[in-house]
Amino acid sequence: MRLHRLFIASWILLVGAGCASSGGTRPSTVTQADVDVRTAGSLFFGSGTSAPLNLDVTVTNRARVPMTVRSIRVSSPGMVQFTILPAQKMFSTTLEPGETKNFPISTTAIASRSRLSPTEPLNLRADIDFETDGRRFKEIFNFPSVAM
Repeated sequence: MRLHRLFIASWILLVGAGCASSGGTRPSTVTQADVDVRTAGSLFFGSGTSAPLNLDVTVTNRARVPMTVRSIRVSSPGMVQFTILPAQKMFSTTLEPGETKNFPISTTAIASRSRLSPTEPLNLRADIDFETDGRRFKEIFNFPSVAM
């Protein structure tokens, strides 16, 4: 029992440290980036319950200062017929003011049953870590109906 309590306490500290190290809020002088997510190709489960899914995350820097994309994490909250395994990719790509760049992310879609032909639109969430003027911050973007 004592070991169990120690494990739980260690886990709480680890999770708390992870939350504390996440980026802050966007500086008020920096305009929010434009972000779009599209599937690159179609989703086909065949006779199985998993399928590769490639996503293109497009980011446009609307700020008046250079902005660096540090990481992008995608997930699919609230899905019923299928979901994607959360995927995160690290970057160190700087976008000049007004510049647009594409960031490819690969993940796996998991269906609720085999031989699924999905009719449900893909609900995506993108958590993007940015850096500008030496300050890191995180922005969350929701895409309730990504075309498949």
